[in-house]
Amino acid sequence: MQAERSISEQLLALTRLQNLSLKLTSLRRLDETLDAILDAARTICDADHVAISYLDEAGILRMMRHYGLSDQYISRRLLTRVDPAVAGLLASKQPVVIENVDDYAGISPNYDAWKKEGIASIASLPLLSEGEVFGLIGAGSSALRRYSKTEMDSMAILAAHASAAIVNARLFEQLREANLAKDEFLATLSHELRTPLTPILGWTHLLKPFSGLDPLLSQGLSAVERNANHLAGLINDLLDLTRIATGKTELARGPADIATLLREVVAQALPQAGPRGVALDLTTPEESIIVEIDVLRIQEVLANLVDNAIKFTPAGGQVRIELRLVPGIQAASKSIAIAVTDSGIGIDPEFLPHVFEKFTQAHSGLNRRYGGLGLGLAISRTLVGMHGGNLTASSEGLGRGSTFLLRLPLHGGKHADGDEGPIAGSAEAASLEEGLGLRVLVIEDSLDTADMLQLWLGTLGCEVLAATIGEDALRLAANRKPDIILSDIGMPDLDGYELLRRLRQLPGVAQVPAIALTGYAQEGDRKLALEAGYNEHLAKPADLSRLLDLIRKLTADRL
Repeated sequence: MQAERSISEQLLALTRLQNLSLKLTSLRRLDETLDAILDAARTICDADHVAISYLDEAGILRMMRHYGLSDQYISRRLLTRVDPAVAGLLASKQPVVIENVDDYAGISPNYDAWKKEGIASIASLPLLSEGEVFGLIGAGSSALRRYSKTEMDSMAILAAHASAAIVNARLFEQLREANLAKDEFLATLSHELRTPLTPILGWTHLLKPFSGLDPLLSQGLSAVERNANHLAGLINDLLDLTRIATGKTELARGPADIATLLREVVAQALPQAGPRGVALDLTTPEESIIVEIDVLRIQEVLANLVDNAIKFTPAGGQVRIELRLVPGIQAASKSIAIAVTDSGIGIDPEFLPHVFEKFTQAHSGLNRRYGGLGLGLAISRTLVGMHGGNLTASSEGLGRGSTFLLRLPLHGGKHADGDEGPIAGSAEAASLEEGLGLRVLVIEDSLDTADMLQLWLGTLGCEVLAATIGEDALRLAANRKPDIILSDIGMPDLDGYELLRRLRQLPGVAQVPAIALTGYAQEGDRKLALEAGYNEHLAKPADLSRLLDLIRKLTADRL
């Protein structure tokens, strides 16, 4: 009979431990892990009171979680490494049982606290990490207890499971906190780097009409613009990498003519290819090819492929870009293929399998010939994959050029004849001739950016109300109702979110469209801006043509 009871106890203990183990493997948060351990300790140790504590640097056990203990007991309890009730556990690193707390009368400073709390017996289970005790589980019973060998063995296994689970949960929380700190750092870095780029690119845009007056001025403006855009691209790559790695990238899909988009990308690359002596040869079908894509993301991918081909092709070389339809067995399986082929330096066969890995470049080290962070192709391949497509690379070896092939599913897209849409820059040209005639409230704490925006908007026939702090913006808007608001987000007195909320409370301003023009450029920043009431979010450094398009769209009923 005794043997049967012992086997039954062992099976029950094993079942409880197995359930705990399964539960702990699914938990990541420290508080959930501690609650699961408390619940298991109550059952396995048949306890009325349970506490989980960690050992601090001073050798004091600090309570992390408890069950069934009064506030008075918690305030009186003081367990240290020199307490006889703890010293044995620290020395043996094994569960220690006090079957009768009266044995510690006059010995442990916690004896009176135990008696007042009604604790008669205590089982202490060590929490170990790398062979050292970092805490303990204390399980107290209101009645005197004698623990069987099965119960003691179960306690030891419980302590081992709990130790690993707590260590893992704490590491997970530290990683989560580090990740949050990294995101905050990148957001701040983005803001601080983007803010000075805005006036740099803005002023080059404003001065371009005068570049014909002096060849040296034209050369200088082109160099400034080219390098500022390069720096902006590096910032975008770093933020894109973080968003993709954390699954925060969202696609804004819509119908788009991929042929027109490809022609625009190649047109934008001509100023880079010309001075290098690289010829661009584009082949596309005459008809439109409509696909469901995130236009900005696919444009980013295509631009990266074309720019890379130009960069790695010596003077006198050629880059061929070809778009074609790939038929499928069924209409739904049709796809498009874009091949970017260059006659450049080629790819070493040993490096080819790693060409899409992050932070990798065939030419690295102090003598590297080509700039960049080695992120563009990694990001491009991920973005293409998110569209259901794929991006591959091929090369016959060094000095024999390379081909990058992008495939995207057509997804029921169709061919459509029609116009390709307005020519880039025509909206601004029309605005310069006609004049917008808008009253624009600009809130920007960077004086260089504010001056640039004021001058640019002035050339478009706008009346500009400029403020560098929120209180001034509120006063200006109250006296003269604006037609549209352009506001920074990170400002010293009122941030852009709170400022817009207060602006919306002014008479006549509730429906005035607003654009957030900010260095905070992550997807979460965009959502915060839209939730705060902004109609659009535009990341610095702003493309003034894009900003003008947004102004015209949001004020169409006023023009």
